[in-house]
Amino acid sequence: MIDFVKIAIRSPTLAKWLVENKSFDFLVKVNEESGEVISFPKTAQYNSLEITIHESHRVEVRGSLHKFWNKIKGIDDQRNKGVNWNDFTFADLCECIRYLSEKLNLNPQEARLENVEFGVNVSTPFNPTTFYRNVIAFKDESPGKLGKVYPLGIDFYKQQYGFKIYDKGKQYGRENILRIEVKATRMEFLKETKILYLSDLTDIEKLRSLSVLLSETFEELVIDDKINTKQLNRNERRIYELCKNSKMWEEFTAKQRCIYKKKFSEIVERYGQHQWRPLTAKLIKEKCNELLKSGNELTNLIEINKECSNSSNSVLLPSLTDKRYCLTCGRDITTQKTGSKFCSEKMFGKEAKKCRNKDSNPRNHFRYKIEKIESRGVLFDIAPYFDSKIILYLNT
Repeated sequence: MIDFVKIAIRSPTLAKWLVENKSFDFLVKVNEESGEVISFPKTAQYNSLEITIHESHRVEVRGSLHKFWNKIKGIDDQRNKGVNWNDFTFADLCECIRYLSEKLNLNPQEARLENVEFGVNVSTPFNPTTFYRNVIAFKDESPGKLGKVYPLGIDFYKQQYGFKIYDKGKQYGRENILRIEVKATRMEFLKETKILYLSDLTDIEKLRSLSVLLSETFEELVIDDKINTKQLNRNERRIYELCKNSKMWEEFTAKQRCIYKKKFSEIVERYGQHQWRPLTAKLIKEKCNELLKSGNELTNLIEINKECSNSSNSVLLPSLTDKRYCLTCGRDITTQKTGSKFCSEKMFGKEAKKCRNKDSNPRNHFRYKIEKIESRGVLFDIAPYFDSKIILYLNT
C-alpha cells in the first residue's frame, strides 16, 4: 500500500557512519570550470533508494519502498529500475522497514517522514486506460496527463497532496492493472492519521486510516460512463451535457459543485452501462483489506533489538507497542522521541506548551517565593524546615 517515501533525520554520527560504510558508494560533484570538488551534498544509490547527506548532517532517504523490497527479494525488470506492479502487503512493509533500518543503522522512530505515497494496484475487468479517460474532474480541477513519452494516466495536484490514476499494467506490459494513488507532499495532509515517523507505517491502525483516506479521495472524482442519452429526460440531458465538460467544474462555485456532483452521479449510476465508479470503489476497499489482512498477526511488528552506534540512537529501540502518554493531558506521545514526558510543541502546536508549563510552573513559582524570602535576609537556614517531599519537588 505504501510506495514512495522521503524520510529525514539529522545526526552527525549517522552521516559519518554512512559515508565510512563501504556498502554505500557516495558520489560528489565537481565544478566543471574550476575542477573543484563540491563536498556536499553527497549522494548514493541503494537498491532503488537515494541517500543524500548534507553538510548540516541532515540525512535524507527517498524512493519507493515497494521497488526497494522487490529488489531485495529478487523481483526486478530488465531495465533494473525496480518494479511495483505486484502487491506490497502490510507484512512486506514491516519487514522492509525492519531491514532498511538495520542496513542504514537508523532508528525508524526518529526518521521523520516528509513525503508519503499510498495507494493500491487493482485488477480490473475493464481497460484502465478507458476508465481514466472517462474521469472528468477532481473537485474543481481538470485532469493533467501523466507520462513523458506517452500518457499513462491522469493526475491532480492540490496544495498539500497529489492524486494519480494510471494504467500500471501498461507501464509494465501487463493487462488491466489500475493504480489509484495519493501522494502527501506536505505531511499536514496526514495530520488526522498521526503518521509522522517511519515507525508509524508499521502501525496497522494508522495504515487503515490511510486506506479510508484513499477511498474518500477517490469519491471526490467526477466520472462519466457510457450512457444512451435517448433514455434521459430533458432536465437530465441538460445536467449530463453540462457536467461532462471538465472546464465547467473549474467555474462552478463550491455550492454548485456539490449540487451538480450529486445530480450527475445519480444520472451516471442510473443509466451508466459499465458502472465504473461503484465497481472501482469496491475494488479499492477490497484490495486495501487484502493488503492489511496480515496486520491481525503482525501489528507493530518492527522491534529492532540491537544497539545502534549513532549517538542519537544509542539505546535499545523499544517495541512500538510500548505506549507513552503525556503526564499532563494524557495524550498518546508514543511517536515522539524516546524519553518524552509531555506533548511536543513541534508536533501538536502552541497548545502543547501548556502541558509542560502546567507541570513546571508550580515548582518555579514556589522556588521563586523561597528565593524572594531569602533575598530579604534570614537569620538562619530555612531549608531544614522544609518537608523532604518539598525539597524533592523543587529539584524535579
